[in-house]
Order: sequence, then C-alpha cells, then structure tokens
Amino acid sequence: LTEESLQMTTTSDEMNPSIEPLQPIPPTNNIHQPKPTLYGHLHMAKTAGTTLNGLMATKYNRICGNKGFTNELRAWYIIDNGIFESTNYATDCDWISPELPHEFWNVLDHVDREVEMHVPCRDPIAHLMSVVNHEKRVFNCNAPNLRAE
Repeated sequence: LTEESLQMTTTSDEMNPSIEPLQPIPPTNNIHQPKPTLYGHLHMAKTAGTTLNGLMATKYNRICGNKGFTNELRAWYIIDNGIFESTNYATDCDWISPELPHEFWNVLDHVDREVEMHVPCRDPIAHLMSVVNHEKRVFNCNAPNLRAE
C-alpha cells in the first residue's frame, strides 16, 4: 500500500456514514464470565452413540463417556478401572455420554452450570430394523399383529 492509497481509503471511509470506526473491546473480568455449558448426550441403543463418543474423545478434551474418554478409548479399561464413575462430571467434563439408565442424569441436578441435552434422532424404521438386527431377531412385516411382533 502506498501513502496515497491509505489516504484514499481513509477519505472514502470518512465519507461513507455506514462504516463505523472500530471500537476497542472492553476488558473482561473472569469473575463475571458465565461457566461453560455442560453438554449431555442421551445415549440410545443403535443411534451411533458409541461411535460419536469415540470420535469426540479423539478430537476434544474433557470428553467423558463410559465407552470413550479423552485420550482413552479402551472401553474395557474405562469400565474395569471405574474411570467414568469416579469422575466429577461438574468440573472434569464438558461433554458427557453415558450408556447408563436414565437415573444417571440425576447426578447433574446440582451442577452449578447450564446443562444442555442432546438427543439422537434416527429414522424410526431404520432404528427399529437396526435394533432387531442387533438382537439377531427376524421382524415379520406381514405379521397379523405388528404390536406383538
């Protein structure tokens, strides 16, 4: 850039009222910063939760799941050593993905930060057929009583 082009830019900016000059960012005080959100992943069977947990654990820190932990993807190691159960979810995790009964989520009742839940969605028919396949069952679409099926 030449000095002349800088003058032209300044002159054109000053003549254009829609361009506002940059304002300095005010200093922040960490005391008033909100605590980061704690993300909960509701792990439902056959919705790729284990895969998601593993991918998150390899890419990010503070990932806590009973099938994948930051820097630890051996589910047997996590389970055998009680790593997930001995974790302080409120302070050690930013993303939680337990494959546990729904009562687990009661541990977050008194967490001093916002909790945001993520519920996996999958096409209902594809989900049903995946569960049936996982359980090595046969689903008869022509059965007289589909509810019983």
